[in-house]
Amino acid sequence: MLDTIAVPFIAHQNLPTDLLTASFWEDKILIHQLYDPWRQVHPKKTSFAAIHDDQAVYFYFEVTVDGYHAQQIADHRQEVAQSDRVELFFKRDDRMQPYYCLEVDYLGRCFDYRADFHRQMDYDFHWPKGWNASVRYFPQRYQVLLKIEKTLLSQWNLLQEKKLQVGVFQATYFQAPDQNEMHTYWYSWVDPGTPQPDFHVPSAFGVLQLV
Repeated sequence: MLDTIAVPFIAHQNLPTDLLTASFWEDKILIHQLYDPWRQVHPKKTSFAAIHDDQAVYFYFEVTVDGYHAQQIADHRQEVAQSDRVELFFKRDDRMQPYYCLEVDYLGRCFDYRADFHRQMDYDFHWPKGWNASVRYFPQRYQVLLKIEKTLLSQWNLLQEKKLQVGVFQATYFQAPDQNEMHTYWYSWVDPGTPQPDFHVPSAFGVLQLV
C-alpha cells in the first residue's frame, strides 16, 4: 500500500501573488520531515506542501541547512545533480517506462529529464512548456516552488483519477572532516526499502490525492 496524502484545492483567485510567502504554506504542510532510511536520521528540517487549483498543481519545499554546496563549473544543468537540491519524480505505474524527473537546486537551476526503469536516463529530454520553478534562499534555509500544469500531467497520463504517484526527495552535500571529497546524504518521503540509496525504484513513490 502506497503512502497517500490528500492535496487541498484552493481557487486560483485566493492564491497570493508571491507563492514563496512562507506564511501561506504554514497550515498546508503535508510532510513535516523527510527521512534517510539508510542512516535512520532526519535532515535538519525539510517540509513539503502541495495544493492545486483548476489549472495546476503547486509543490512547495522549505529546507533548513547549515551551509550550501553547489557545483558551478560550466553552468550546465547537470551540475544540479552535484548540488544541494530537492527532487520530484513522477510515474504512471510500477513499470516506470518512462518516469519523469525534476531536480532543483537552491540557486534555482533546474535539471529536467526522463528515464526508464532501472536508471536508463535520457538527459537529452527536456520537459515541455507547462511548468516552472521559483527559488528563494537565505543564509540557513531555502524555498522551492514548482508549478506544473494539469494538462501536462494528463498528457503523460501521470494524473489518473485525480491521483499522482510522486517521489519527494532531497539531497544534501557535505564534506567529511579531514577529507577533500564531497559526500551526499539522501532523504525521502517514503522508505524505498533498498539496501543502498536509490530513488529510481517504484517503492520510492507515494500518492498525492487531489481533493
